[in-house]
Parts: sequence; C-alpha cells; structure tokens
Amino acid sequence: MLPYLIPAGLRLGGSVANYLLRRKRPKFENTAYGQRLMQAGREGRYNPVARRGLLGAVARRTAETAQRQTAGIRGRLVRQGMENSIAGAGLMARPALVRQGLIANATERLETENELSKERARDAFARGRTVSHEQRRQEENAARQGLIQGVTGAAAQGYQGYQLGKLDEAGGGLKTLARATSAGVRLSPYAQRYLLQPEAPAFPDISNMSEQDAAQAIMEWISRTGGAR
Repeated sequence: MLPYLIPAGLRLGGSVANYLLRRKRPKFENTAYGQRLMQAGREGRYNPVARRGLLGAVARRTAETAQRQTAGIRGRLVRQGMENSIAGAGLMARPALVRQGLIANATERLETENELSKERARDAFARGRTVSHEQRRQEENAARQGLIQGVTGAAAQGYQGYQLGKLDEAGGGLKTLARATSAGVRLSPYAQRYLLQPEAPAFPDISNMSEQDAAQAIMEWISRTGGAR
C-alpha cells in the first residue's frame, strides 16, 4: 500500500514547501526606492546638511563679489574725495544690501523647491505603494491557488494510490493491473481484461532497474499484453 501513496505524499510536500518557501515581494516601504521616497517626503530634495551647504556656498560667493564691489567703490570715492560723504556711505553700503537680497532670494527659492519636492515624493510614494500592494495581492492569490491545486491533486493521487494499493493486496491479475497503472502505462479495456486472466504476464519489477532498462522491460511487457494504448 505504502509505495502507491508515496507519490501523493511527495506531491503534497512539494506543494506546501513551494508555498512556504516562495519568494515574497517586499512591501514598497521596505524597498530601497520606497525608503528614498519616504526620506524625500520628510526632508525634501535637499536635507538640512545639503541646504546649509548650498546656502553657505551662495553666501561665500556673494561675499567675495560684495567685497570686490565695495573695494572698487571705495577707490572711486577716494579719488573723488567723497569717502566721508553721505552719498559715499550709501554707495559703500549698496553691495552688502545686494548680497543680503541675493541670499534671501536664494533661501526662499531653495525652500520653495524643497517643499515642492516633498509633495512630489509623497505622491510618488503613494502611487508606488498602491501598485506594489496590488502586485503583492495578485502574487499571494496565485500562490494560494497553486497550493490549493497541489493539495487537491495530491488528494486525488492519494485516493488513486489507495485504490491501486487495494488492488495490489488482492494479488493476481489485479496486482499486475495496479502496478502497470502506477507505472504510468495506459491500458485499453481489452488489455485490462486480459491482465485479469491467470495466464497474463506479471508486470516486471522495475524498482532496482535503471531508467533505460525499466523502459525496455515495460515495452516488452506491453508487447506481450498487446493492449496498451
């Protein structure tokens, strides 16, 4: 009986193992791309360190420009004898004011772009998570369907194996018929009736044969019965 049930057990075990050991798609928020989008949604395109670096670079460049412009204005005022005049003081202060305006404008533009990038990242994350969730759902349904089909097939194979085992235990032609069916040989009704006769040839014992020898033995047995189809 047991040899006829082993294939069903192997099929059932394989189906369960495939289901339990299947590679699952990670949640979108656990992927590298999802994590980057979450971080961008919190910090924007430029994190605090990057923002400080960019604004620092703007401050340095504008400071250098303002210094050159101030030095140039001072030289012209000295040559004109206006270095201590009110008008001269206003001209001297202009590069610093322009610099402050440039820094303020750069800061505002950077913050605006950063907030927009946060919104774009959040939208991309929401879309990505929706698509990923649907893919995970479809894959899980497919895996469950495969498990159900495997279990159902194993149950049917197990029932067939049980029936073949009962025939094998009955002995005689029924035993030969059971072993032929278990080996995958498809028999015509004529051959099945012939195998139930006392003079019918017994099915060869292929348990210790190589695959080639087993195939040859089965073919010879089929030619003797004359009824396989």
